[in-house]
Amino acid sequence: MAGRTTAGDTAHGAVGGGAMKKRYFVDERSGCLAVRDCNNTDIEYLGLHPDTKGVVKYWDSHQVFETCPTCNHEKFAGYEIDEDDINEAIDLCYKLNQDNKQGEP
Repeated sequence: MAGRTTAGDTAHGAVGGGAMKKRYFVDERSGCLAVRDCNNTDIEYLGLHPDTKGVVKYWDSHQVFETCPTCNHEKFAGYEIDEDDINEAIDLCYKLNQDNKQGEP
């Protein structure tokens, strides 16, 4: 689900009359999910792995299969990330951004 917008995204929001870029963001794509740090992320690197620069926490997906109605065989249908993992990532991202905001002058 590339392009998912979350509470920890990098979009600008009005803060004290100005705009502030959030430091931590949720990166969800191709069956993986991570909370990443903007201050330590290589934007040129296209992959997302547990050891990718800037990854604070990483979650993997599980394979999903569907049954063919014609022949009754199971076939690979894609990857799915558990909703609980998505919610945990959003919560962690929000908390890290709140903690980071309080540490700013």
